[in-house]
Amino acid sequence: MRYVYRTLASSVLILTSVAAIAEDHANKKFDGFYTGLEIGVSSDNFISLLRQPPNRETSLYYGGLLGFRKQIEGGWVFGIEGTFGDTGFSNTGDFPSPVPIDGIDFDGISQTTRYEWSAGITVGKVFGADHSNLFFAKAAHVRTGREFIDINRFISSGIRFGLGYEKAISKSLSLRITSEFTDQVGTATSWAAKSGLIFKF
Repeated sequence: MRYVYRTLASSVLILTSVAAIAEDHANKKFDGFYTGLEIGVSSDNFISLLRQPPNRETSLYYGGLLGFRKQIEGGWVFGIEGTFGDTGFSNTGDFPSPVPIDGIDFDGISQTTRYEWSAGITVGKVFGADHSNLFFAKAAHVRTGREFIDINRFISSGIRFGLGYEKAISKSLSLRITSEFTDQVGTATSWAAKSGLIFKF
């Protein structure tokens, strides 16, 4: 009889532990690998290579992201995240020059963004009774491929800071909004507002 009691007690303990683990995992809605799509508006202040006054341009941003997050006790979430996209920035300026430079007439030249990618870290805090809300901050290194006068391609780099909110609508799907500031020293600064659809693996 003592053996039966011990077996029953062990079974209850195991089932309780499994239930606790399952509940804990269900509450961690921002844990693990994820990918997503983003779309938004970017306001870029581009500084020309000719040191003319900056040109501000508002354009559409579209891109994707991939990351990994770890949610720990207390609802804190730490992660790494990479993005790849394009702002669609294209600006034509009027930069008159007394004489052509290298045979190029700088009247009506264009400056275009071809792509951008970033790699950075995120830190966030889960809140709400159902643990489905996340407020987070991010910092990232950014590199942007640009084209100047349709012939000269170059890459600029800088740093990005952002704040965001994410809402889990299921165990594998969430929605997010972010606001970001990017400073690519000597080349451009920008503000962006983005919305995203996130898929958790």
